[in-house]
Amino acid sequence: LIGPRTYEQNVVAGMKTRMQEALGKELYGKTKIVPINTIVDKNLTLRVADKIFEIKNMHTKAHTEGDLLIYLPHSNGGVVFAGDLVFNGRITSIRDGSLIGSLKMLDEIDALHPKVIIGGHGYRTDSNATKSLRAYLRQMKKEVQAALDNDVSIENVTKKVIMPKYKDMKLYDVLHTRNVFVSYQELEMLDEDEE
Repeated sequence: LIGPRTYEQNVVAGMKTRMQEALGKELYGKTKIVPINTIVDKNLTLRVADKIFEIKNMHTKAHTEGDLLIYLPHSNGGVVFAGDLVFNGRITSIRDGSLIGSLKMLDEIDALHPKVIIGGHGYRTDSNATKSLRAYLRQMKKEVQAALDNDVSIENVTKKVIMPKYKDMKLYDVLHTRNVFVSYQELEMLDEDEE
């Protein structure tokens, strides 16, 4: 098992995970949390037969701290396994991540020029798989920044940044308001750091 150092900081054998709580004992069954064998602090290249797997530590908090992606540069014109760095067909969650970091990671994924991008959620896997998420995050950043510039309070920002274009996407009702709230906090800190 290969993973980032943050895995062992955030996941402890025997702990009850969000997945376990969501699925319950019957569905979660005999699933066990196990320690990783190889920690990826930098990048790691593996060769399996004639395939090269580049495991990239993204070093920027995007979806979560310690995001990794797997890149196969010589397979089908380039394949990226992006995990939860890429969502399509539904709203993302940046609860444990960063709006700015997520936008940066999407640019880094696209800079690899892969023909195939396999995200953590959604069925789109072509080279445009990052577009809908990027559009959502850019619009949210623009609208939240405008709210900050107009002195909209954190209590009222979710009433201002509604983004109706995305209301029909899966999990909008569950995640959008929290994404706006988290983005407000992040962008507000950037403003304060610049002053």
